Amino acid sequence: MPEARVLDIIDDIKDFWAWARSDLPSAVAAKWPHITLDTGRTAAYGGFLALQSAFLCPEAEIKIVMTQYPGLHWDVDPVKWEQIEERKATAPAETHAIVDTYMAGIKPGAIRLKTPFPEKLELLKALAATGRYRENKGHDEIMSLDYAMRINETLPPMWIAQGSEDTFVPKEGNDEMVRCIREAHPEVPLHYVIQPGDHGFDVPCGLDEPWAAEGADFVKRYWHLAPKLC
Repeated sequence: MPEARVLDIIDDIKDFWAWARSDLPSAVAAKWPHITLDTGRTAAYGGFLALQSAFLCPEAEIKIVMTQYPGLHWDVDPVKWEQIEERKATAPAETHAIVDTYMAGIKPGAIRLKTPFPEKLELLKALAATGRYRENKGHDEIMSLDYAMRINETLPPMWIAQGSEDTFVPKEGNDEMVRCIREAHPEVPLHYVIQPGDHGFDVPCGLDEPWAAEGADFVKRYWHLAPKLC
C-alpha cells in the first residue's frame, strides 16, 4: 500500500501459498538439486498480511502467527465511515498534500516489495489523519474479520503485540479482534501483549525486554507441535 489495493495483495498471498505448496519444491530441486528447501519458517511484511495468511489460506498450514499492531478488518475498526468522511473534510491541506504528492509520484505498474519501518512514517500518519487509508482498503466482505474466521476452522497459535497509544492502528480495534477470535476459537492459544507506545514501539526492543522474552517462550512452546508446510 498504497501502490496496490489490499484486495490485490490478498490475491497475491493466496497465489504465493498455492505456489509454495505445489511448484516451489520441484522448481528448487530442478535448478539446485543440492539444496534442501526449508519450509519450516517464513515471514510476511505486515501484521495484517500474516493474519490473512492464517485466516484465508488454511492450505498453507501456518505453524504460528507472530504479529505486531496488525492492520484492522473494517468490521472491528473503531473508526467508522462517518468519522472517515469527517477526517477527509477537516484534515489540514498540508496533510492531504503529503498523500497527494506521494500518489502522484507512483509510476504506473510500480511494485514496492517492502519498506523497513519507520520509513514512510510521515505518509502512514497522513493516511490515518485524512482517513484516506480506507480508499485503498475497501469495504468488501473478504476484508471483514467475520468472513476471515469463517474460512479457516483451525487457526494456528497467535502472538499479537499492540501499542497502547498507537495512532495508526487503534488499540480498541485489536482488542475487539482478539475478543472475537477467543470467542469463536477458544481452543486457539493466543498471547496478546499490550505495551506503552505508538506504532513501531517494538523497533528498538530485543529479547532482553520481558514482554518479548515471554512472547518468544510462547512461540517455542507451540512451534514444534504444528505440521510443516510441505
